[in-house]
Amino acid sequence: LIFAASLVMMLANNISANVRVPKLISDNMVLQRDTKLKIWGWADPGEKVTVSFYGKTFEVTTPSTGKWMVEMPPMKAGGPFEMIIRGNNEVKISNILLGDVWLCSGQSNMEYTLNMLGTYENEIKLANIEEVRMLKVANLATDTLRTDIGTTGWKSVSPENTGSFSATAYFFGKELYQLY
Repeated sequence: LIFAASLVMMLANNISANVRVPKLISDNMVLQRDTKLKIWGWADPGEKVTVSFYGKTFEVTTPSTGKWMVEMPPMKAGGPFEMIIRGNNEVKISNILLGDVWLCSGQSNMEYTLNMLGTYENEIKLANIEEVRMLKVANLATDTLRTDIGTTGWKSVSPENTGSFSATAYFFGKELYQLY
């Protein structure tokens, strides 16, 4: 059985791969303004990868590990923008904003969604702030190193999405948005 698993892994490594990015880098994402940004992913070793964003193009050749990364200079807040990543294929990422990114983490109370609390039906119904977005990272227990996260992607504040948002994170984001 161990031999079979090794054989499958060797075969998979020899198959030509399309350029791809982690799930964090996806439609509707928010990137931190005014700081250097790193965009990374995977491609065939030796594959030329270009990332076009914010009117600039960044280029890298994928090393033997198959992992590539470009670093972009600080950019001002704004959007929406589009990012195009090209290698043997093309990945288009749409509706990107540059702004402030906050990490909301901690105790189990962060898991309580607006739907779970049951008293925010009107708040959910009226929720409509396109510029405030959330990316929920799945809780995955593993004893091996992971190269990507589990997520359903970036979601904006809307009646369709907000009920599944962490209540704490939602009200924090809403208050910050109203302050600025």
